[in-house]
Amino acid sequence: MATLRCTAKLLKRLGINNPAEPPPPQNALGDWYANILFTRAGHYLLLLSERSRLPILLSARDLRSFERRFLQTLPEVLAAIGIPSHQVDRELNAMQPFSYGKTANRSVLGSLTDFGYLAKDWLAPGDLSVYEVNLRLTRVPCLPLKSKFPDKETRSFFKNPLGFEVIDGGLV
Repeated sequence: MATLRCTAKLLKRLGINNPAEPPPPQNALGDWYANILFTRAGHYLLLLSERSRLPILLSARDLRSFERRFLQTLPEVLAAIGIPSHQVDRELNAMQPFSYGKTANRSVLGSLTDFGYLAKDWLAPGDLSVYEVNLRLTRVPCLPLKSKFPDKETRSFFKNPLGFEVIDGGLV
């Protein structure tokens, strides 16, 4: 199970008034933070993995189907950054069913805001598809990350999903 931790603005649009405190995530990428972006080109949802800051951008046209569309887009982006399909399948299974919650990490909210500005700028000219913007966003430096890039950080989580550290040749 994973939690979609939505901004107050998005929770209101989804009709979720008082979400309960969700259980801890059971997937490698952790909870997902989500916000709605308003641009001249349209409305979009930006989701960001709490652990790896991997961004996923979706159209916000039909909010009722965004969970399904998120679960269709995530594997495409994970495959594009080199995650094997068996690990993608395991991640998708571990994420479901979703629960909803309020945002709880200010650092992730800051990253969500930064990625939102970039997404709006790249979408504005109209020469990039949402998929192309997704791939560009995976390669944007993000300072809170150990590896500094969401694509590299995501690959490291799939190599070591439990987060063990290697010290003097042994696992800690």
